[in-house]
Amino acid sequence: GAYGYPTDSCVVLGDTSSQEFTCADDDTITYNLYSTNDCSGDATTLEDYCSGGTVCTGYCGQTGTCGVVTLSSYTEANCGGDVAYEQSIITDYCGGLAKFECN
Repeated sequence: GAYGYPTDSCVVLGDTSSQEFTCADDDTITYNLYSTNDCSGDATTLEDYCSGGTVCTGYCGQTGTCGVVTLSSYTEANCGGDVAYEQSIITDYCGGLAKFECN
């Protein structure tokens, strides 16, 4: 299913990579891929990410605040060690077959 990914939220993909979606000045989505695990340094960018066949819709320029839940996966048991993967998802957004809610 599809999920609602927040903008300006770093996603850890592994020890040496991370990604982030941002809103451009023209309210389009920019995809940023980093060679660090904390979205720092120079990024490889893809502007207007939701056009050109990519299955997504950008909601830049919206007012209000969305709830966000973050899943963190660690390299050691009991949430020890480094973060191996981290993903933030907007709550109360139904994306096809899945919806994350806070109870």
